[in-house]
Amino acid sequence: MLEKCLGSQPKFRENPDRIPPFAVSDPAVEILDAMSVRFTARFDGPAGSEVIGRAWISDADGTLVDGETGPIGAGHEAEMRLTIPESKVQNGDLIACMRVEWPLFQTKHVIACTLVRGEIVHPPKGEPC
Repeated sequence: MLEKCLGSQPKFRENPDRIPPFAVSDPAVEILDAMSVRFTARFDGPAGSEVIGRAWISDADGTLVDGETGPIGAGHEAEMRLTIPESKVQNGDLIACMRVEWPLFQTKHVIACTLVRGEIVHPPKGEPC
């Protein structure tokens, strides 16, 4: 599934609605094999606070795999290794995303990059053929 992007250095796009001082900084994605990715970033927040880093891979059908750091000190770098559980036909672009949140599920900053561009090969969920 990820073979097409082995060795590539994707560029992340930032959501303009960042809530300072929260930020995902120095993001990197490393394609490990056809189904696995390593995400690394620094997850910033108010000095002395805790934040949660989250990463996921999705296509037009939705999230294929996601993970989180659990609470970490703001400003610390963290790594998340995600493995897509099963091969599927890609529906549109394959997107890698990271976000910083606090408390749980309260998003403060999101970044995303396109890993593999693709045409929609079947209708998204809920749309007729």
